[in-house]
Parts: sequence; structure tokens; C-alpha cells
Amino acid sequence: MARTKSRKVISLNEVSGIFQNAYSATARVQLVEKAFRVIHIEPYNPDILSEDCYSPSLVTLAPLDNDCTVEVPPEENEVSPSSAQIDVSIQSILPLPRHEQRGTKWKRKSQKSEIMTSSPFQNLLEKNEKEKVELEEAKASRVFKKNKNGDKTEKGKALKAKKKLILNFIENPVPLTCSANNEGAICPGCEHTYDEDWNLSGLCKEWWHEKCSS
Repeated sequence: MARTKSRKVISLNEVSGIFQNAYSATARVQLVEKAFRVIHIEPYNPDILSEDCYSPSLVTLAPLDNDCTVEVPPEENEVSPSSAQIDVSIQSILPLPRHEQRGTKWKRKSQKSEIMTSSPFQNLLEKNEKEKVELEEAKASRVFKKNKNGDKTEKGKALKAKKKLILNFIENPVPLTCSANNEGAICPGCEHTYDEDWNLSGLCKEWWHEKCSS
């Protein structure tokens, strides 16, 4: 079997079957009795071990000498206990830790929350827009003065037109989106007719597609 099935792994389920065959072939009463005689269990012989085998244990079983005294040298510089009371607080010996602030704290500049559709906020936006237009107009006038021929530059014309449109939009605001029927309108960007909701430009007052106006 070992030659034909040498590569086969023996599992736990097959061990009992292999052991049973070997045990049944060799288990005899004569072999058991011989094994007991070899280890001196049967017949019983109490003198098989001599007293010399127990000699190492005699050292540990010897009685101890309780009258032995050991001299200890006196310690030098012994401090005698004093009966005087010393008032020392725990804080003076070990003060409590304190948290010290490092450097100065930087406070962030905060802004108050405001409603964007309220009148004060809208007036502030309009004021800033007017100031921006006035600055651009003043810059264009300076360029005009430097022009030797005295002709108006294209930038100055564009700034005046932009100022006029912005002021007109501030005075007469209009909705930015509308879903009305604008079938006759044409987008200035792609020149296509109306086919969906358009956006109304606040500067040129014309209707544009969302993609063209972005």
C-alpha cells in the first residue's frame, strides 16, 4: 500500500483504521507482562531504589539554626525626628500649572449680515457703481485732454454710452428673465429667433439666449 499510494495524504479519519490493524496483530498478554517487568512495576519490588538515590534531598530537609544573629553596622548621619511643626503649603512646594497666552490674538474682520434685496444694500451697490463710472469717465477725460487733435477717443465714447445705460438701468429696473411669448425677437449673439426663455440685458435692453449672454 505504501508503494502504490505513496503520495496519498493520511487524514485523521484513516489513522484509527491503520492503528487497529497493527494493534490487533501485536497485542498479546505475554507482551504486556514483559513490558511491566522491564519497568519494574510487576512483580512489586520496593527495594529497587536504594537510599543513596534520596541523598540530595537530605540537604533541604536539614533543620535551620534559629539562634543565628546578624550584626548590622549603625548608619551614619542619622537624622533624629523633630517634634517642631513646619507650616509649608503644597502650593509652595509644587505650584499648580498655569496656562499662559502666547502672543496676541488676531481677530478676524467680520461683516454684518444684510438682506441683498433691501433698500440700503441696493443703494450702496448703486452708489459704488456710479463712483466706478465717474472714475472711468474722469480717466477718459484726461486722455482726451492729452490728445493733440482734440478728437474724442473711442474709449471715451464707450464709457459715456456705458454710463448712460447703467444710469438708465438703475432708474428703471427691469426683470432679468421672462417667459412671455417673444416669437418675433432675434438674439443679437447667434441671430436666431425665439425658442425658449430668454434673459433681458440690463445694458442694451435686448433679449439674449442664456448661452449667448453668459
